[in-house]
Amino acid sequence: MIIYSNSCSYGATSDGPVYSEFVANHFGAQLINHGLPGCCNERIFRTSTRDILKIVKDNNPDDVLVLIGLTNTFRGEHWGSTPTKYADGHFQSFTSSTQAGFVKNFQQEFYKLYDQEAAITNLLSHLVMFVSFLKTVNVKYLIWTNTPDLKSIDVTMDFVEPFYKHINKDKNILPLFDFNFCNYAQSAGHQTIDRQCDQGGHPDTNAHEYFSKFLISNLKPHRLDTSSSEH
Repeated sequence: MIIYSNSCSYGATSDGPVYSEFVANHFGAQLINHGLPGCCNERIFRTSTRDILKIVKDNNPDDVLVLIGLTNTFRGEHWGSTPTKYADGHFQSFTSSTQAGFVKNFQQEFYKLYDQEAAITNLLSHLVMFVSFLKTVNVKYLIWTNTPDLKSIDVTMDFVEPFYKHINKDKNILPLFDFNFCNYAQSAGHQTIDRQCDQGGHPDTNAHEYFSKFLISNLKPHRLDTSSSEH
């Protein structure tokens, strides 16, 4: 069995093993964790698609489980000149605190034009297409939000409602705006290794182990049926 995990730092950074390692150990599986600190959702979708295409080329899709921890929409990308970790190409993710080199000017313009409705609508539309891809290659998956600050919008508007309804029916996508790893761990009293959780702090390894048990409980055969998205 192969477990593929992708995320920002919340699935790649701690003071010990992270949740994907605990899940892989539970199933005795090979782990491929391509989570990258500071990255955005566009990078997660793009590199996951690339990596999964490579994995299913040489492995039985029935033996592949994909774990995706989404991040907030306040992160963007810039086409730069230096490839980032894991041979991601020339995309450089940035956050509101990035102030380095060629990213700085692009980042300033990005936040001038940032629109929450557009960002969430794009996230949901990309998620619909990404999940359709996962079903096409017939791999199992579980998707959720890692960060505590993914903000919802009015999902009854025509430009976003079809995406939201489609995602809401998928039993392998946990409620994106009502549930996240950070708050789940914090509500159980687990600590962060740097800042406070609500300030962007990263959960400690005990929190990752605690969360891994929650993920495992959601990785039951009936939940991993990719033949239908109905609850």
